[in-house]
Amino acid sequence: MKFVLPTFFAPAKRAASRDLQRSMEIACMNPAIDAVMRSVGGMVAVLNEHRQILTVNDAMLRAIGIDGGAVLGLRPGEVLRCDHAREMPGGCGTSRYCSTCGSAIAIVACLNDGVTAEEKCVLTVIRNGKTEDLCLAVRANPIQLDGQRLVLLFLQDITANEWRAALERVFFHDINNTLQGVVGMSFMMEYVDDQELRKMVKPLQLMMSRLAKEVKIEGALSGKDPREYRPELQSVDVPLIVEEMKSVFFSHPVANAKQFQVKAPAPGLKVMTDPSLLSRILTNMLKNAFEATEDGGEVKLAIVTENGSVSFDVWNRTTIPAAISLRIFQRHFSTKNGPGRGFGTYSMKYFGENILGGKIAFTTSQDEGTLFRFTLPREK
Repeated sequence: MKFVLPTFFAPAKRAASRDLQRSMEIACMNPAIDAVMRSVGGMVAVLNEHRQILTVNDAMLRAIGIDGGAVLGLRPGEVLRCDHAREMPGGCGTSRYCSTCGSAIAIVACLNDGVTAEEKCVLTVIRNGKTEDLCLAVRANPIQLDGQRLVLLFLQDITANEWRAALERVFFHDINNTLQGVVGMSFMMEYVDDQELRKMVKPLQLMMSRLAKEVKIEGALSGKDPREYRPELQSVDVPLIVEEMKSVFFSHPVANAKQFQVKAPAPGLKVMTDPSLLSRILTNMLKNAFEATEDGGEVKLAIVTENGSVSFDVWNRTTIPAAISLRIFQRHFSTKNGPGRGFGTYSMKYFGENILGGKIAFTTSQDEGTLFRFTLPREK
């Protein structure tokens, strides 16, 4: 009985050494392929029907920093040092993550359908012992040479462009979220008495100061290293933050025709944190939950205290598909089209854990729905 390597997406089988060598010779000796390799900017590779590299151009060799002979017979993710490329015995294209990899999807579609396929590929790669996020524009073109099905693969590094677009998108979205809160509170003020009005002063002041703080956060993110941002830690009243969230989503378009249930926290509950970043993280958590909820559906915000910690729980009924949940916190990864996507959940986790020292986690299932939790130490 012949042993078949397991796979979660693309076939694991590779060409026999003799067949691989013959395919390399065909690709390298073809004048049209040679012309493409010499004239096209960006990274270019020719793959066989098993997604193995037959030849690459100089731009790709410079990008990966290894000798040309060392890449032959490997698959793109193995050459680019994707951190999932060696999780399975079959290599690149066979792990649980590969079904959401733009490069793997484009190559498989090209081979199966015989058509040009374009995708955005998000990779976490390992370079010089460190992990980096890489975003590529991928174009896979089918070609026939001497009766063989091959793929002409074009890769363009768009990481910097996606980073700038994400900053712009998130910055204006966060400004808009805060303004929606100010607008919502102004509407509420019209219907309350003087005693309730006085209670709204502090949340309103907090939201106005947050507008100015967003500019500072944006400046830190615009640099090469977001770790340059220094949080302004202070004692934060949890009930006040909850009131701010209620104000933000009181008139926010994303919450229209949906229910927002808030479990009031205990009076006097406090955490030591940066209030602007805390508001930013909670707003993103709630906005994502509302976006995933159908009209008439419900989003819940609850505060849970246990073992000296305070957790902010955001729940909605919708289940996150397994393939998506694997990459939920990966920078640039998104199920939505367009530039600048895939930064919201990444920034939640980055700021929540790396800057504020908390913990961001989530659970999702058909029975229980989806719950995102942000946990911080309780102020003593």
